[in-house]
Amino acid sequence: MGGDVDRLGAAVTEDSLQVVMGGVAWGGELTQPVSTAVGDILIEQQKKLQEIVSRGTAAIVGVSNAVIAYSNGQEEMAATFQTELFSSAESGDLSYFALNGYQG
Repeated sequence: MGGDVDRLGAAVTEDSLQVVMGGVAWGGELTQPVSTAVGDILIEQQKKLQEIVSRGTAAIVGVSNAVIAYSNGQEEMAATFQTELFSSAESGDLSYFALNGYQG
């Protein structure tokens, strides 16, 4: 998929959340509500980040497959036109190109 997707997926891990929570928890009981709230937010954001990464990965795979299919279709179409070219050169019948050629 690529380095960017991998880095995004690794950006917020359980270990990185523990480091943040360790810093927030320094105040003991005085900052406990803050620690709990920040912990909840970070967990929620981690889930959202994972969803974003999953959707991004799916989009990359989908677009890649669409491009491959399009390219394969272009190659198939070019091969068909080449075959028809040789047939029409022998027969003089250009009707295939009138029906299927560039209509611009």
